[in-house]
Amino acid sequence: MLCNPVLSNAMAVLTAIRTIGIVSLASYGLAKITLATRWLGWHRLHVVALARANLPAMPRGYTMRALTPSEFAELGIDTAAAIQADWLGQGYHCLGVVTPNDAMAGVVWMGTSQAREGSIALEFLLPERVAWDTGMWVHPDYRAGRAFAALWAGVGEWMDQRGLHYSYSVIADYNIASLMAHRRLGMAILANLLVIRIGRWQWIARGHDRWRVADSQHPLTWRLPLVPRESQASLLPGIAKFSVGRANKRLQPQTAETGAD
Repeated sequence: MLCNPVLSNAMAVLTAIRTIGIVSLASYGLAKITLATRWLGWHRLHVVALARANLPAMPRGYTMRALTPSEFAELGIDTAAAIQADWLGQGYHCLGVVTPNDAMAGVVWMGTSQAREGSIALEFLLPERVAWDTGMWVHPDYRAGRAFAALWAGVGEWMDQRGLHYSYSVIADYNIASLMAHRRLGMAILANLLVIRIGRWQWIARGHDRWRVADSQHPLTWRLPLVPRESQASLLPGIAKFSVGRANKRLQPQTAETGAD
């Protein structure tokens, strides 16, 4: 039986609304539209944390090792070369997960101390014993297997070698796959960001804070807290208000507490 494309599209939209909400769905549309213009930008982001204690053990037969620039350049990763070069410039480590058949199944980038994501004019300053993960990618041939679990297990092993307790990252509010994966690992929300870009200028709002202006040459800095501080946030009352669900698990261990600048 042939599928009615109109009905299928309507069902897809309804499913997306049920999963991420109508505001996040609208956010996705705005992000796509502004990306096409090249001089406009729109980002609604969650800053999230995962505890080392919640990461899985390495699946049997899998291993992880650090990759050289020439090695990850040959993998055909769908992340732009300029972004990968920026991660290298920030001192990130590219970790590759190897299958029991000695095939490279995926990569993840890890950093410490500070982080900056893409074109957003905001530099995150990390607390002690906190890592930053980004750029997780799995080869299409291995996405139905244990590669994702192996990547997270490798992240945990890398953190253990450095005495780190948490890993932070940012996720777009409409990135269903990433949000669900992090939620299964006990994701906790640290804060929320709304970024609007016009040309070189960016207007950035963090939770209930006032708007701040920055550009790519003069980014803002933000010292992130060690423990979850915001369970919900209003980024722009009446226009971009949204709530964040509580974490499925309580972060452990909680060794110290520090405030955001």
